[in-house]
Amino acid sequence: MDKKGLEKFHFVDHEEEMIDQKSRDDQKKPKKIYFGFKTRITLLILMVLILFVAGFMFIIKALSYSETKEATYVENTNADYKICFNTSDQYLKRCEDSYVGKFSNVDSIKVNYSYLSKKDDNSKIDLTYQIVAVSRIYDKFDSSRVLYENEKIIVDKTPIVFKKNKAQVKEKFTINLQEFNENVVQYQKKYIYSSTAILEIKVYVNDGTDKYATGTINVPLGVEEFSIYKNFEENETHVTEAVVKEWTNKETINIVVGSILMFISLLSLFILTKLVSKTLNRKSKYEKKLSNILNTYDRIILYVKDGYISDKKKKLIKLKSFEDLLDAREILDRPILYSKINNVKCEFILEDTEIVYKYVLKEADVEKE
Repeated sequence: MDKKGLEKFHFVDHEEEMIDQKSRDDQKKPKKIYFGFKTRITLLILMVLILFVAGFMFIIKALSYSETKEATYVENTNADYKICFNTSDQYLKRCEDSYVGKFSNVDSIKVNYSYLSKKDDNSKIDLTYQIVAVSRIYDKFDSSRVLYENEKIIVDKTPIVFKKNKAQVKEKFTINLQEFNENVVQYQKKYIYSSTAILEIKVYVNDGTDKYATGTINVPLGVEEFSIYKNFEENETHVTEAVVKEWTNKETINIVVGSILMFISLLSLFILTKLVSKTLNRKSKYEKKLSNILNTYDRIILYVKDGYISDKKKKLIKLKSFEDLLDAREILDRPILYSKINNVKCEFILEDTEIVYKYVLKEADVEKE
């Protein structure tokens, strides 16, 4: 085919005959942002994950519903004790409910402590109790002045567990009175100081906002005559902050919304997974045709980066097929330029001194074939 053979390509519509200023402006416009198949799949998976996390958060919010308010509970505490005597004769060892006599005859006391608490609703109250024995020596003439103090933990901090609206505690323990009394006697002998001493067996309760004593057993120390007395709470009312859980319509809405979002996300993920498995490795008609052209005519095709723009005004002839472009190339003996527009469109260009021959390959056109 000679130069005259190119005339069949020159007979085109008036709009295709010249590259006017508008055509050049279109070529210079920035490329539109295009997301490829894999990118779109990635964005869809990200959206599915966001829906799943949002649904999960709604459900967690519903299940962890709670509010803080004032709660009231009533306490009753008491302690029974027995006074045990010291003797080397095991047959004479005994414990009595009461005793009046010399302190030196007393060895220890056995205490049975009981605690009962009731609350008026289903609020969650965190209570702990602790039992300590504290001996103090005071200035005889100034009772506010503490000269010596010794503390021993009998029962360390222990939770008070409510069953429904009721909590009950029972503790049994023994206090060695002679141990505490000996410390006081030694102090008084060493420092020859006018003083008084007492042993306080205290039961403390902590409700998170306050720590208070619910009962005390007092035993004077460093004296000749033994005596003991106690003081425990009865029907004592306390107010504290508590966590209350009540299911409301708000929690129901959160559960429903969360469940719907999670269901949609899981269903979408299932459908998306099936779609990807079918299409990810399958080439479209457009990809197959483009690949065939590039592989078959790779020796005469040059790849153009960032699109093709002519350096001067030339006639533009748009061809209907790549075969027509090959016919024109046989005459002109020039390389064919390949320019990728996006993942679904590309151009093959043959440039002469005055004419530009162009074949546009589009996915939409190939799918119609």
